[in-house]
Amino acid sequence: MPPSSPLNALLDGEWTAEFTPDWESRLPAILNGNATIHSVEESKQVEDFEHLWMERSKTKIVLVVVVKTDQRFEHNSRSCGALVQYEDGKVTRTKPFPLSYRLHFESTVATIAIAVDYAVQLDKDAEIYTVHYHAIDKALRPAKTAYYDIAERCFHRLGAWNHQLDCYWVPSHKLPKWFAAVKKKIAAHRKDVEPHKTIPAMKSHIRRLFKTEWAEVQEKLG
Repeated sequence: MPPSSPLNALLDGEWTAEFTPDWESRLPAILNGNATIHSVEESKQVEDFEHLWMERSKTKIVLVVVVKTDQRFEHNSRSCGALVQYEDGKVTRTKPFPLSYRLHFESTVATIAIAVDYAVQLDKDAEIYTVHYHAIDKALRPAKTAYYDIAERCFHRLGAWNHQLDCYWVPSHKLPKWFAAVKKKIAAHRKDVEPHKTIPAMKSHIRRLFKTEWAEVQEKLG
């Protein structure tokens, strides 16, 4: 991502730490005309995503969002993300970067925005895939939510782009097995940063999960 990118400033801390919604926003809560979020049911019909990505990348740029975050609040809250790019029927690059968010969902929203910022610099239609379906909407639709700043930037960037962006959900269990190695590799790009304050409701939700389902899993794992 070039230094002039507005996403660089956003990730470096220009965004308000408390995720304050912009209640005076004048943008409509709609997707930009050249962006489409495809249904969950459509993704459920796909058996081999890697084969699909290789085929579609012969005519488009395919970007797969990868995020690694340790959500345990007593641990270091460093996150990292990457874009795995498919082009001309093969993987052409993996672009890693650090993120200053505590939760996997928040980091995914930011990484989708980075994917948009990268895609609009290319002279091709693009597709973005992520394991968090609802994060796509938060990143692209400038509604009055805590993610408005990111969505506003994506809205304007897409508006100046003459191509089509298609976004899809990919079930985590259908990711290619080698993506596990990508997550381990990008962990080296994490760095100590002052994290953005997590939305209180999201933080409360994560804490409840650790007290119930995740606590049981941790106990089984020893």
